[in-house]
Amino acid sequence: MLKDDPVKAAEIAKKLCDVSHWLTHGMVIDADEATRLGIRVDTIERSNPLWQEIWYLHCCYGVMFRSSNLAKVFESSVVSLLFE
Repeated sequence: MLKDDPVKAAEIAKKLCDVSHWLTHGMVIDADEATRLGIRVDTIERSNPLWQEIWYLHCCYGVMFRSSNLAKVFESSVVSLLFE
């Protein structure tokens, strides 16, 4: 996103690492906050099927983390957790 502007990337990274503002890695940074930080954000409507798929995955992760000892999940283009 900022590969052509390393100075701005470093400034944003510094803001994101400010523990006086975000106390834990799990703090939510919504689209408005990310935009204020200088991050380009593309939003989609809740009626969009992609948004609904992402929300479903988010909810599944919530259930999984609350009912297990897992602390992290790694996803990639070749490895993914399936929820049915």
